[in-house]
Amino acid sequence: MAYVRYFAASDLGEVMRIFLAGLDEAIPPSDLLSFSALWPNGQIVACDPTGSVVGAVFGTVHGNKSRVMAIAVDGNRRGGGIATRLLLRFMAESVARGAGTVTLELRPANQAAHAFYKKMGFVETAYLENHYSDGGPCIVMSAPAARLS
Repeated sequence: MAYVRYFAASDLGEVMRIFLAGLDEAIPPSDLLSFSALWPNGQIVACDPTGSVVGAVFGTVHGNKSRVMAIAVDGNRRGGGIATRLLLRFMAESVARGAGTVTLELRPANQAAHAFYKKMGFVETAYLENHYSDGGPCIVMSAPAARLS
């Protein structure tokens, strides 16, 4: 059973490994450390019983909105509820920080993520062309933070 806790700088290597394997858009380590410095409680990791990081969510908050910048779970641990626990904790931290809405972006082809977010109460709010570094589009989804926390 995984447990969740706040990110620590010593987790950076494991988080980068998971994000590089699970995301198709690279996030520089310096960005992750910046997110952590700006909002420490919005950067959350899931760990296995040995303490190894098996998933993470990183985000930002501005006024009454928070944004999931990245969420991923180790490929060998998917389907066990880790992403749900990470997202619910992120929502609770968003509410505690005063955010009423959470947003995120995903590629239209990522059907598994789309289904997961819909199950979690997210709805499509926009479609952006040329969003990703390769020129690919994204779907923007949002949900009331309090409904999920």
